[in-house]
Amino acid sequence: MKLATIPAIVAFGIASLCAYALYTFSPLSEVKLALSLIAGLVLFITLLFTVAVQTNYERTTMNVRFLSGVFFVGLLVLNGVFSFLFQRLAPSIIVNGIIVLLFLLIANGIMKAKQ
Repeated sequence: MKLATIPAIVAFGIASLCAYALYTFSPLSEVKLALSLIAGLVLFITLLFTVAVQTNYERTTMNVRFLSGVFFVGLLVLNGVFSFLFQRLAPSIIVNGIIVLLFLLIANGIMKAKQ
């Protein structure tokens, strides 16, 4: 597995802008900073796998990128819902943590298959 530097920097920038957008548009005042930091972190992880990770096998790279893209879009929608509707921090941390760990587990399984 290789990590491309410039796409990783671009992924960080896009994830940061998405987190800032969630922070700006969130009507919540108490927890919106924490929610946007969590969103930025999980979006960066999935977007990093989408644009910057390469493996020795093209098929494996494409499978991981597709999986990462699906999880990125899903997490973006989910964190938008958390930013606008929920006023508690614990559900956001738990749900985002479970989803990201599930994503990493599936991505690891795909990379170990080496197809």
